[in-house]
Amino acid sequence: ACPGLTVTAPQGAMYLMASINCSMFDDAIDDDLVFTKLLLKEENVFVLPGRAFGATTDLFRVCFAAPAGMLEDACVRIHAFCERHYVGDII
Repeated sequence: ACPGLTVTAPQGAMYLMASINCSMFDDAIDDDLVFTKLLLKEENVFVLPGRAFGATTDLFRVCFAAPAGMLEDACVRIHAFCERHYVGDII
């Protein structure tokens, strides 16, 4: 699990939506646009902000249309990003 994120399992889709609890991250992250831009800048991982799909500003979308190794690497990078910006105790 990534600190500050909640993921709902997809129901047959090639993507998932992850919820961002912005209150659990440092002040740099206050919505989906900032989260996705910083993730791309710091970890070179591209995800789409939820608002691109008419969702709320606390979601982002991850697409699974990539090789398994690339997806695993992206997960490691997303986790590192979340740990770096998390302001609570990491369990």
